[in-house]
Amino acid sequence: MEACIGAADVGASKIRVALFRGPRLIARRASPFPAAGGPMAPSRLILEMLESLLAGTPGCGGIEALGVASIGPLDPRRGVVEGTPNAPIKSFPLRRPLEEALGVPVVVANDCNAGAWAEYTLGRGSGLDSLAYIAVGTGIGGGVVIGGRLLVGPRGLGAEVGHLVLEASSRARCGCGGRGHWEALASGSAIPRTARILARGWRGPETQALREALRARLGAEALYAYARGGDAFALHVVDYLAGIHAAGIASVTVAYDAQAVFLGGGALLGGWDLLAPRIRAALGEYLGYSVDVRVERCMFGEDQQLYGAASLVLRRPETL
Repeated sequence: MEACIGAADVGASKIRVALFRGPRLIARRASPFPAAGGPMAPSRLILEMLESLLAGTPGCGGIEALGVASIGPLDPRRGVVEGTPNAPIKSFPLRRPLEEALGVPVVVANDCNAGAWAEYTLGRGSGLDSLAYIAVGTGIGGGVVIGGRLLVGPRGLGAEVGHLVLEASSRARCGCGGRGHWEALASGSAIPRTARILARGWRGPETQALREALRARLGAEALYAYARGGDAFALHVVDYLAGIHAAGIASVTVAYDAQAVFLGGGALLGGWDLLAPRIRAALGEYLGYSVDVRVERCMFGEDQQLYGAASLVLRRPETL
């Protein structure tokens, strides 16, 4: 029996656990983020899911190490989440309880830092000197690699790009308490509110998407479905979101001198066919200095953070 690598992706709405043999994902499982149970509940759930996966995976005789990609704010050196805005439990430890229970090394990183590291070590970013990974899901997060080093920062906030202020005049509040942030305008959780604001100023025809938006019920999945059907208001919202994403990507590109920006997260990948061409078209409005940047879909799709967690073990970043 061969030892495997364990990987955990701690998101705001669900936790996923996987087993890897080298860089190959061989088994995975998902469960809703615990709604209660105190600060130890996320670690307990990871351990339960790992035990279940190991029992059902032939030839995997335990794990040699565990990588954890987690929502933040996160202190990566202590492996503790502190005051996360979007999950039911706001603060919880990861590294210590998992290491004590498993008896193996546990490496913890912000989920998007891990996603960036996966792209650099295992994906389409191999060979680049600098890259960024941006995930648009419940919130918006980012990770950056410069000169082969994962950017972390003394408080673990080195690439929290979702909190860039993209509309200084906006009254939209982010989950962190700030105003006008990228996450507050164009994340998956922000889309119903943003669509409602746009609906109030709409001067076009009345459409089904408009009616849903005025009730603050137009989420990402429905928005993209209406837009693919030609709904004029839905296409207006998609254009707005693409413009916000383009402004954010341009800001990340020049701030970190990124050669490539890789995009992921369910709220963006779910509308990739609609958003990607619009984002690329709008980038020219924001990028000066003849900056040339690749903007691509991330290598591992919805499994990006799981591959990121495994990559933390396969090639541990110097900065963690």
